[in-house]
Amino acid sequence: MNKKNFDSKLKQLEQQHRKLAQRPNPKQKEGNGIFDRYRFPVLTADHTPLSWRYDFDHATNPHRAAR
Repeated sequence: MNKKNFDSKLKQLEQQHRKLAQRPNPKQKEGNGIFDRYRFPVLTADHTPLSWRYDFDHATNPHRAAR
């Protein structure tokens, strides 16, 4: 993968991550009266910072593979 494609894929990854992090998480109507339940899980593996999952150096990771 050339540097231009690498940067393009990286930008797309960052946009997807930003969209996930900024997604509204509405409260569910049903609950047990003690805890509020929400539509989406609070944290998933997709919420971890991209720098924890990927090596962004094109020289050492030209195919943008996960760590």
